[in-house]
Amino acid sequence: MRKIPFPYKRISRSGRTPSPEYTARKAAALQSPSVFQKEIEGQIPGRLVYQDSLITALYPLGGGQLPAHLLVIPNRRIPTLNDAKAEDADLLGHMILTARDLARQEGIAETGYRLAFNTNEDAGQSAFHLHLHLLGGARTGPMVDQRWRNIQRRLNDPDLPNSFEKRILGTWSGKGKAFGMAANITMSWEPDLQNNFLLLNYRMDMRDTSNQLQVFEGKAYYQPAESAGQFRATWFDSGGEMHPVEASYDGQILTANWGTPTTKLGRTLYRFVDDTTIEIVDYIQAKDGNWKEFNRNTVVKNSP
Repeated sequence: MRKIPFPYKRISRSGRTPSPEYTARKAAALQSPSVFQKEIEGQIPGRLVYQDSLITALYPLGGGQLPAHLLVIPNRRIPTLNDAKAEDADLLGHMILTARDLARQEGIAETGYRLAFNTNEDAGQSAFHLHLHLLGGARTGPMVDQRWRNIQRRLNDPDLPNSFEKRILGTWSGKGKAFGMAANITMSWEPDLQNNFLLLNYRMDMRDTSNQLQVFEGKAYYQPAESAGQFRATWFDSGGEMHPVEASYDGQILTANWGTPTTKLGRTLYRFVDDTTIEIVDYIQAKDGNWKEFNRNTVVKNSP
């Protein structure tokens, strides 16, 4: 068989390693018999569902995570999926097809089920003998735990030292020009809705040529997207407008593209001059496709 180079985009965080505690626990576990050894040898038959010369299937100890939850285990100990070799391909395929048959036996094949290998710390592997989870009997929810989106968790993440969330949080104020008028600006960013979103509150107090006060207010809910530095948001303002927002942060500038082609298209740049100063510039796309600036101001941080 000819090997074809596999192109991929690197998405892992450089320098990320397992914790010392997990590494020590794994090493100690591998010095002891497999936690599944007694079931494989038939010493504890109560949980056994299926067995042949290659694999064993059983119900997890203490009950499952869903109404239907089974483990499919190779009889020969392989610590993790990382340790499987090319010659184990048939074994792994046998595990998957057996799980398929067990799903039919459990009556969950048509309503749906999930197969999952957990590998090492980030996946929550605690039994160091490769095993395939068969899960079903109810809606399984997101493919992975979505709590990584949690703003407070991201603020405390040492792997994100220069994240947008860490730099932007707090209250800001300053002066500038908006819609051709002198303006006082106030802005705040804070976690909201149980830390699942960043809430932006924005206000401009402007004086027109007759010295009449004109107030513009807006707010947006930002949520981290799947890729680092990417956000989705929705903007609402006192003019009665609501816009979808797609934003990206490059370590210095948050570029927020908002609106739709059928309504209006705008762009807001939040540029960090330093950790306590931000320049904000707003643009609207004209009919000729060019971007027209309509607001520029500078704000400084008042409180973290």
